[in-house]
Amino acid sequence: MTNQQFSAILSTMEEIADLSKKSLAAAQAATRTADEAKREAGDKGHFMIIILLLLILFSR
Repeated sequence: MTNQQFSAILSTMEEIADLSKKSLAAAQAATRTADEAKREAGDKGHFMIIILLLLILFSR
């Protein structure tokens, strides 16, 4: 294997590692965003259930 071939392989491996890091960072950001959305939806859902229970309780 020539020095030029080795250098090309090393460069390609570095590019793959860089893309993998970027992909991992994007996946982590998407996971955080999904977790935040799930948490907000859960909070709103609990709030709506409490309001419905209060409406039922006071409508009698």
